[in-house]
Amino acid sequence: MIEDVPAPGAEGLVGDGAEGLAGDGAKGVAGDDAEGFPGGPRDPSVLTSFADHVAHSIWNGEERPKLKLAFHGRKVEKFGSPALEIEGLVVAIELTPLIACSVDTGDRGDISAFFEKWHKETSSFHPPVGELTITLDDVASLLHLSIIGTFHSFEPLHVDEAVIMLVELLERRCEARHWIVAARAYLLHLVGCTFFANKSATHVHVVHLDAFGDLARSGSYAWGVAAPVHMYDQLNDASQSTGRQLAGYITLLQCWIYKQFPSVHESVTNDGYDETTPHVCQWLTTKDYMKGLTTSSYRTRIDALTIPNAADQPRHPLVPQHEAYVEPDIPEVLVAPEAGPSQATDLPKHAVDACEAISERLERVFNLSMVTEGTELHDLMEDCLRIVLRCLASVPNPSK
Repeated sequence: MIEDVPAPGAEGLVGDGAEGLAGDGAKGVAGDDAEGFPGGPRDPSVLTSFADHVAHSIWNGEERPKLKLAFHGRKVEKFGSPALEIEGLVVAIELTPLIACSVDTGDRGDISAFFEKWHKETSSFHPPVGELTITLDDVASLLHLSIIGTFHSFEPLHVDEAVIMLVELLERRCEARHWIVAARAYLLHLVGCTFFANKSATHVHVVHLDAFGDLARSGSYAWGVAAPVHMYDQLNDASQSTGRQLAGYITLLQCWIYKQFPSVHESVTNDGYDETTPHVCQWLTTKDYMKGLTTSSYRTRIDALTIPNAADQPRHPLVPQHEAYVEPDIPEVLVAPEAGPSQATDLPKHAVDACEAISERLERVFNLSMVTEGTELHDLMEDCLRIVLRCLASVPNPSK
């Protein structure tokens, strides 16, 4: 379904209880502020909807109600782990980390202060230290979900199409040969409370069931990509002056703040945290551990951020560290273009150094999974890497 409207037959899939009422975003124009905004962007052609942004309202002294969090973490905990009959099917989809990756209580003040600095034109936060956003590397580290794989396109459904999908994929039987149906229902509930959490209290979009029509294929999807994409959309709506509620996978947003901005938050870490589990499990998030700081207190801390104390936490030890790419210093190759085969085999030192730099570049690209295996470019780069390695192997003590 296109909007947060319950579809026939979808009732009761998610549970009960949500905080507050849904709010709609507004598409604004700069209007009288076309020349810039006091305390805001001077060029309104970049952040085109800033006139309707919550930051503009706050700067003008307008009263803003407390942000409501459509939080569904407790529903995942209440529902529990899958039954033994479907456990294998759920594990094969590689979404089991989500069962333990649900913050119990939202840090309202912290989240409110951050989403006020979100801009949908850039899909990033704008604190004093520069633009920052939730990356796929963050998702892999925090949730232990795959960020590599195929994508699934969710097409809007007509009500009749939604009913047909429910009848075909969620039959009202749970006999031994129909446990696959129960697995689909469980997975729909799981993603509806995490990745695709909306502002509804008891409904999940039927369209997401389409991803579980063929469970054998569902495990190949890059599920880790879905979390930030949906979170971006929810931040876009909530950051408008008319927004009153934030949905989406709030666990991801809250723990990203905890991880990247240790000087801002007031969280409590779990001394018994097991580093083999998703990094979001590191923090204690029940109501007893929430400090309850006001949004204004967090704003002050965010405004005091500097480059050294922003994003200075180490990455999860089990996730490859996708470090910032630095251009290697490649020496100039002095072999003349017309050099024949006999000359090329007797490589001087500077050519060996160049080969090592080329090899480093190619390996870095492969390690970052920037080139998909099976593509023509991947095969070509792999051939180049083999040539370089053979070249290096033919030279005794290349480091000298």
